[in-house]
Amino acid sequence: MIQVVRSARELGPLVPEWQRLVAEASEPNPFYEPFMLVPAMAELARGGEVVTLFVRSDGGDLIGVFPLRHVRFCPAMPAPHYAMWKHPYCYLSTPLTRSGDEVPALRAAMGWLSGAALRLGPHPVGGAFDLALQAFVASDGMLLQTTLQYDRPMVQTTLGSTEYYERAVSERKRKQLRRLQRRLGQRGTLGFHTIRSSVEVESAIRQFIALEHKGWKGRERTSFASNPRDRVFLERAAAAGAARGQVEVRSLTLDAAPIAMSITLRGGGGAFAFKIAYDEDHGANSPGVLLDVEMFKELLDDPAVLFVDGCSDPDYPISNPHWAERRSIRIGILARDSWLGHTLIASGTHVQEWARGAKRWTGSLDPTVQARLRRIRRLLRG
Repeated sequence: MIQVVRSARELGPLVPEWQRLVAEASEPNPFYEPFMLVPAMAELARGGEVVTLFVRSDGGDLIGVFPLRHVRFCPAMPAPHYAMWKHPYCYLSTPLTRSGDEVPALRAAMGWLSGAALRLGPHPVGGAFDLALQAFVASDGMLLQTTLQYDRPMVQTTLGSTEYYERAVSERKRKQLRRLQRRLGQRGTLGFHTIRSSVEVESAIRQFIALEHKGWKGRERTSFASNPRDRVFLERAAAAGAARGQVEVRSLTLDAAPIAMSITLRGGGGAFAFKIAYDEDHGANSPGVLLDVEMFKELLDDPAVLFVDGCSDPDYPISNPHWAERRSIRIGILARDSWLGHTLIASGTHVQEWARGAKRWTGSLDPTVQARLRRIRRLLRG
């Protein structure tokens, strides 16, 4: 049985059983938990474009949550299809499925799609959902095509923070970071703070928004402060997450003023490095990197944290030098084994190639032109 939800208002009454599913989920994904998805649906979803499938077992238990975007037109796809919804602030698109019921949840979701292809968003290779996906394809005569696979920074170790840091980071790099920290310390008193309480998180999020807007994102109008709906989304998600103990804000301060801030999400034993911003006036001394090092050290010493996901691109300069592990991420297309399915799979592969080509092309443009294109995308998104 499937319940189709088309608005944030309809999501509200479902939160209690949704939260129970989160506790039983085979794989954590805070981006699809109520505290993140409800405000995202309210502020970031276009009218009628996003639907969320609540999949239930024959007994009525909730076994899956699939937020989907209906793609009516795409230059390289010959027919309308669905995609796991990945808004600009969503870095993982693994559906929430109850442990042991992943295949039935997938079967029901694909049955509702009735022949349409499903573009799968980023999800961990070899995770519970990925393995269930392979089993579903084998048992139900489906087609699955990987269109992109890449590695992104993560930390997963049984070592303490000191031992891990010394093994993961060369002595030369550690010396450089100590030198940068001393330089900042010569300008004033340095401090490192972690904020978890709801009231303090609310205030810290306002500081984060202001700090981010002060830098290049503000100049290019891609900061949270540049778009009222983006700002409301962050404030609502942070408040709801902090109330559940799932949002933390860390800051590196100089004479009590933040010069770097980060937002971390918690979910299912994982910590997810959601956002980071720094004061460009101190950019020469890499306050963002210094804060990131302190953040992952603190998380490594927390027994409740089993892994830390960098939520970033493979070449992200802030975390790459000292996050020793990598998490392999897959993006793909799932379709029925039919002539239409084969056509959608083939054309869907071209979509990813087209997107990568477009990204390379825009990356070669003048930075001012790139900024204008980003603003246009934001305006079109509303």
